[in-house]
Amino acid sequence: KSELLKAVTHNKFLSDTNEIWKAIKQGRIQTLFVEKGLFQPAVLENGKIRYVSVAERNDKDVIDDIYDEMIEMNMDFGGDVVFLPKGELAKFNGFGAITRY
Repeated sequence: KSELLKAVTHNKFLSDTNEIWKAIKQGRIQTLFVEKGLFQPAVLENGKIRYVSVAERNDKDVIDDIYDEMIEMNMDFGGDVVFLPKGELAKFNGFGAITRY
């Protein structure tokens, strides 16, 4: 968690899901921080993430869990993930990332 606070002070922290998605695709994310149990169905529209309700999760083109998708993609780029207890990232909506540069 101290690594997270240090990144915030050095402008190497992202908390916007779309910014994180873009940075992962560019291989710029070192570490993802995810609260345990975080889950969100979503769709990609013009390269942007749009959250969908649980009721819509069986619709065509819905990604079952966008956070899981980002974790896997980041690991493919050599990044890592840290799971934190629920509530630890409340001010960041449960999700954040440290950039490599």
